[in-house]
Amino acid sequence: SVVGTPQTLGNISRVDLGDWHRSLFQPAQSVLIVSGDISAEEVSAMAARYLGTWKGAVVTPSDKSVAPPPDSKRRIIVVDRPDAGQAAVVVNRLGVKQGEPDPVVPELTNDILGGGYSSRLNREVRVKRGLSYGANSRLDARATAGPLSLLTQTKNETAGEAARVLLDELTRMGTEAPVAEEFAARKSALSGDFARSLETGGGLAGLVGELALYNRPLSELQTYLSQIQAVTPEQVQGFAKERFDSASANVVIVGNAAKFLPDLKTRFPGETVTVIPFADLDLNSASLVKKAK
Repeated sequence: SVVGTPQTLGNISRVDLGDWHRSLFQPAQSVLIVSGDISAEEVSAMAARYLGTWKGAVVTPSDKSVAPPPDSKRRIIVVDRPDAGQAAVVVNRLGVKQGEPDPVVPELTNDILGGGYSSRLNREVRVKRGLSYGANSRLDARATAGPLSLLTQTKNETAGEAARVLLDELTRMGTEAPVAEEFAARKSALSGDFARSLETGGGLAGLVGELALYNRPLSELQTYLSQIQAVTPEQVQGFAKERFDSASANVVIVGNAAKFLPDLKTRFPGETVTVIPFADLDLNSASLVKKAK
């Protein structure tokens, strides 16, 4: 986790922070992006004035990249909080990385799954079943494969049903191509979001910055809308089937386990459900359980 835990944060020293800053904050690893009513010549002069003396240290970057683990058997984890008024339900698995051959396909796939009010998750969880005020999915593309997360919050008593619905909708992405109405709605939403981002200097700079960060061609800004329109329903279904396999998706529920555990086990027959009392939770351990003293 980028946020960390009390233990990992406590292990960081001032020296660690200084070393990290010197190794990463280097001119060779930086990009200056300026958007607004200013010429390239003016920007160049300002950069020379304020950044011209910035000299990089001779640092050998360490390769601490970690290869994503292979798909594995599903884990169902319940964090038992008897005092919880509601249950938080998450289904997640590995998603995609930056540099995908056709990046708009996973983006559109995720948006159809859980990107807005007309998405499959929200329609099934909120509109049809009334289990929650909303459900959504998030796809975080990183240098290596980031997470795909499906999320909702519901009554403790309906946590098992909500978990099953999230997982079933993830499965359905790979078995049922989007119909014309939902496909057009989500394409329109993505196109509109992109267009609005270009309306401000800050929005444009942010889009350029993300492309530069991952060494993606800036021409993607010019081709994004046409690429979105070119995606077919069959591409979305095929991508979901190949890359978003629900058999490797984990289920995590935080809530009052006494109110949903029997129903949860019924909805996931034959699968192991690990229950961890909140007092025993250890986010620094792969097992998530504190070691016995």
